[in-house]
Parts: sequence; C-alpha cells; structure tokens
Amino acid sequence: MNQKQKIVIGILIIAVLFGAASLLPIVMPPAQVCFVDGVCQHELQIEQLTRIVPLMVALAVIAGAVIYYLMAERVKSAEHSAKDNAGLVLKLLNTDEKKIVERLVKEKGKCFQSEISRIEGLGKLKSHRVLQRLSDRGVIEIEKHGKTNIVRFKPELEKWLVG
Repeated sequence: MNQKQKIVIGILIIAVLFGAASLLPIVMPPAQVCFVDGVCQHELQIEQLTRIVPLMVALAVIAGAVIYYLMAERVKSAEHSAKDNAGLVLKLLNTDEKKIVERLVKEKGKCFQSEISRIEGLGKLKSHRVLQRLSDRGVIEIEKHGKTNIVRFKPELEKWLVG
C-alpha cells in the first residue's frame, strides 16, 4: 500500500466517524412526550446516550491508532531523510570546518567564538574566516555578544546535529 492510499484511508476513517456522530440525532430523535407507559422518554434517551458515548470514544481511539499507524512511516522517513541531509552536510566540510562543527556538537550547538579560536590548528584570523564560510553556507549563525560573538547552529540543523 503506497503513501497516498494510506492518506485516503485515514481521511475516510475520519469522515465515517464524523458521519456517524452527525447521524446520532436522526437515529435518536428527541422524545415528543415525556411519559409512555409510566416511563420517562427523556430519561430513556439519556440512558441510551450513556451506552453509545463509550462506544463512540472507543471507535475514535481505534481510528486514531489506525491513522497513527498509517502515518508513522511517513514521519519516520522524513526524520531519516533529514538526518541523511545533515550527514551529507558534514561530509562536504573541510578539515577546519569539521573541527568547528565537532566543537559545536560537543558544546550542545552553541559556544563563544573565542573558544573556537583556541581549537588546535585554528587561530583568531583562521577561525574567523572559517566561521564566515560556514555562516555564508547557512550552517551556523553568528550573534554579537559584547566584545565577542556567540556561534550556534542554524535551528534546522541543530536538532539533527546536536540531538
């Protein structure tokens, strides 16, 4: 069963549930008289509703579970695709850029630029240039913070690289 068929089935399940709920007043029309043979018809309808409501709730829960099952594969494939894209970004980085990205991952996605300039093999000027390249590519964003800068991943990459 392909993804489009699963979506159609999910929509049909929801439509059937709404249709069943909207037919309830037709199936159980309001009582015109109160007492028939000594029994209050309004109380009788309330008793019938108290029997039907748990059934409707159970059907809704089952329908929700079925729809979740049908849609869970799509959510997992989207997550897998995003992780693959983040991995691809890392493969395209040069050695210095990888060092910075690894440091940001270690620091949970955010650190001061001064800490990055202390990475072995990077000085202030070289780290500034590498950070600018990463910023131009959309991997990180640099935010002024007093006399230094805070370097952090772009939000769309942070959730895949940091966790």
